[in-house]
Parts: sequence; structure tokens; C-alpha cells
Amino acid sequence: MKYHAVNPKKFPLFLEKNWSSVPIIITTLMMNYIS
Repeated sequence: MKYHAVNPKKFPLFLEKNWSSVPIIITTLMMNYIS
């Protein structure tokens, strides 16, 4: 089976990982923009 589905139990963790990286990216961009 090559079909890859997101495990419902792992999905919140997947979202958590993505959302936790967003503030870091924004902060980095802002720091680069200001300095």
C-alpha cells in the first residue's frame, strides 16, 4: 500500500508542528526587516 493518509491521532500534532513554526518564521522575517 503506497497510499499515505494522515492519521487522525497524529493530525493535531501535525497542525501543532506547523502552527508552532509560523511565529518563528514571522519573527525571523520581522527581525530581518527591522535590522
